[in-house]
Amino acid sequence: MIHTLQGTLTAVKENFAVVEAGGLGFKVHCSPATRSQLPPPGSRVKLFCFLYVRENALDLYGFLSEDELKLFELLNSISGVGPKLSLGILSVSEAKYVRAAIKEGRTELLTKASGVGKRIA
Repeated sequence: MIHTLQGTLTAVKENFAVVEAGGLGFKVHCSPATRSQLPPPGSRVKLFCFLYVRENALDLYGFLSEDELKLFELLNSISGVGPKLSLGILSVSEAKYVRAAIKEGRTELLTKASGVGKRIA
């Protein structure tokens, strides 16, 4: 499994970044928080990664901190929550606030994410 990806950041797009490593350009889906903290294209970057394997695709999700990756993996393990929804939940606030909302049972923060209703929250 891929745990980290280190290389040259070549592009930052609306929902993903491209990291070139070993002659390959990896498309890495990122949260808005991660994308906003990335260095400018041409810089070296290290991302903590989650590889999502589906029948017709391999999707790579990347985060600047291992803590954000762990929270993403936790969210992704919930029935009915996939990687895109997990990324959406992480998009509403910083990982520490999402984690606190979950621990305290506060659903109002979680339901701000598109596709998250009270049942999932």
